[in-house]
Amino acid sequence: MLNNRNSLVIAMLFLLLFIPACIQPKQEEQKRDLWQDLNIEFLKEPKTLELTIKEKKEVLAKLSSIKEELKGIENTEFRKLNAAFADFLEKKIEVFESKDAYFLFKTLPEQDFNKLLASDCNKLLRLKHLALELEELLDQAKKINLMLKSSEKFSAEQTRFELDEQGLALAKKKAQAALLFGKLCSFNAAVRELLSSISIENACESLDMLQDKISDANKLVRSAKEILEEAAALDIATKEISESYGNIRTAFNELERFYRDLNSACNQAEEK
Repeated sequence: MLNNRNSLVIAMLFLLLFIPACIQPKQEEQKRDLWQDLNIEFLKEPKTLELTIKEKKEVLAKLSSIKEELKGIENTEFRKLNAAFADFLEKKIEVFESKDAYFLFKTLPEQDFNKLLASDCNKLLRLKHLALELEELLDQAKKINLMLKSSEKFSAEQTRFELDEQGLALAKKKAQAALLFGKLCSFNAAVRELLSSISIENACESLDMLQDKISDANKLVRSAKEILEEAAALDIATKEISESYGNIRTAFNELERFYRDLNSACNQAEEK
């Protein structure tokens, strides 16, 4: 009787050990099948994909189903990586398939922001949101790559999930550069408006108006300097910004000199 009980206990222990071994291959099979219907290399490229509305819906639906399937996988580390990657692809599609991204990467001439400066500053200024979203996307990519590098378990997944941080960084930098030129565009428009608003009919009676204009010009000089410093911090070519800063600085100095000379002449006239 004792032998029968021992045999039963051994059999139960064997089953307990054997069942997880059966489940594990099934989970491994799930892992291999998760991404089989998607061209991951195409989706993760740091550029606009130009998906049709139908293609976009299909990809997003597949990503949603992948995240749902992941809930049934016990391997927490694997689940986190795959979920993070699915979240990245969803965010990537949202950001790179937007109108602003299409404008920046397709419509805007390569490295030639000046062609738009005279036509529409706002098109460049509204890229502020895109620059922030690209920065967020880059942060997600860095976290995923760090997960891959920090675990030996993911060494086999490195090629599949590794993301192009450099490409995303360049995309973010282009958005930041376009935004800076948008600020420069607005700055130049403000300078033109300021200069065209200076009209002197009776010189001595215009001193107060000139003093106000000098104050406005001083604010523009500070704005130009901030744009120049921001460009330098981002390592963005500053030739056009430097030239604009130099022009307004020169105009400001001339305006101040004209005000001093006029004020002195008017005071001398009053003394006589």
